Amino acid sequence: LGGGAEPGPARLSVGVPPTFARHLLIPALPGFYRLWPEIELEIDIVAPLVPRPERHDVDVRWGNGSFEGRPATKLFDDEILVLAAPGYAAAHGLGTPAALAGAELLRSRLLPWKPWFTAAGLDWPEPVRGPQFSDLGILLEAAASGMGLALCPQRVAAGWVAQGQLVQPLTLSAPAPSNYHLLVSRDQAQRPAVAAFTDWLGSAFA
Repeated sequence: LGGGAEPGPARLSVGVPPTFARHLLIPALPGFYRLWPEIELEIDIVAPLVPRPERHDVDVRWGNGSFEGRPATKLFDDEILVLAAPGYAAAHGLGTPAALAGAELLRSRLLPWKPWFTAAGLDWPEPVRGPQFSDLGILLEAAASGMGLALCPQRVAAGWVAQGQLVQPLTLSAPAPSNYHLLVSRDQAQRPAVAAFTDWLGSAFA
């Protein structure tokens, strides 16, 4: 790693939410290892709703940017979309936002419906009934199975949409109220291997 190289193989522990790991990080990792084959990563899955999760050399967290006082850098901005299985969308005639009143709205504490309602001009309260999921990937799997409508960030859902498992019945989107953030303590940020990984991560998801 150059003049400040760490002795022996450089090992990093990285804590990431499951959906980010499976659908964003892992597909991109071959590009990292082509650049830095000497860095060994230990990827730990961290549930996104744990109040004070274990800290790693590098953490990726979902939220609004406030994480127990740790410095946080947003990885990217995103838009939230309403998504459904093609058959579900066709059966429910979802031509206007108001048509959501007759559909099953799948819920997650990670991403409330209210910001999208506001963008759509709907003065509706946050749904309090119906299936609820603690992971965005499982939420999208439920929507792809025809259980109802899911609200999800565009980049997270891109794979499902590209494969035709989900469609966007309404073109309206809204800024995501929460996003993925990179957390690194100031002392860890001085390590060359940490700097290499975080620089790559920022470039990969810019």
